[in-house]
Amino acid sequence: MKTNFITNAPMFSSLSGDEQQLIADAMQTQSYAKGELLFAQGQAVHALYLIASGWVRVTTVLGSGQEMVTNLGAGSLLGEMDVMLDRPAMGTAQAAFEVTLYALSKPTVEELLANQPTIGLRLSAA
Repeated sequence: MKTNFITNAPMFSSLSGDEQQLIADAMQTQSYAKGELLFAQGQAVHALYLIASGWVRVTTVLGSGQEMVTNLGAGSLLGEMDVMLDRPAMGTAQAAFEVTLYALSKPTVEELLANQPTIGLRLSAA
């Protein structure tokens, strides 16, 4: 099941089946209750997440003070750009309902890219 989500995620779709399996094997399943915070805008993001079930609300406060709200469901990725670019979170992610995620920690991403440089090349082209 996890591999199906990875195969269908645009970020990972250009990877070979073996590379997708490496990603799947490295991802940890995590659950969050309604209202729990995954990460906060401006703070460090410690993992990228692939939503397996449930909904996550991402709120971004723009420079003008306006809020932009996005609701993400199963199959959506979040935190990936913040982890890959080593930058603070661009928004606050909170479980809108009970949510199950596949998490790939930042250290694991770094280890995968160091050991499998072709993954990094393919991801950068995606």
